[in-house]
Amino acid sequence: MTWDQHDWFNQKPGTVTLSGSLEGIEPTVLKAKATAKTATNATLNKAKLTVKSTNTGDITDDLKTITATVTYDNGTKAENQAVAWNALTDDQLATIRSRAGGQFVLEGTVAGRPVGLQITVSPASITSAKAKRDPFTTPVGIPLTQDDLNPVTVT
Repeated sequence: MTWDQHDWFNQKPGTVTLSGSLEGIEPTVLKAKATAKTATNATLNKAKLTVKSTNTGDITDDLKTITATVTYDNGTKAENQAVAWNALTDDQLATIRSRAGGQFVLEGTVAGRPVGLQITVSPASITSAKAKRDPFTTPVGIPLTQDDLNPVTVT
């Protein structure tokens, strides 16, 4: 069976009539009807995502782990569908870059259906810090203590 060309990528929901012919049978033209399916729901594989605060504000790699299952009006489902995420707003970028952390919802679409992902930005934590001590002098006759000799360490 040889079918005529059809642009399925840009097909709107509805019924399409396709024409085709069988080789060796003349001049028979067969017609078939196909109904385009419409996405009725999209569910993310994770409802929440926790990311670390970062100076760059880049969470692209984290977002690649999020996909969706799309349900269509004919009852079929498509799993692991890519999400088209909206661009991060200035406020969302500031939250990611903030050492204080925070939360926001990032919106996107899958198969024309809107989705929202709750993102929690973990606050930065100090694991260690050393303060450089400026050179100092003490008056004659006053002994140095151990605190005078050690750098400051915060953990």
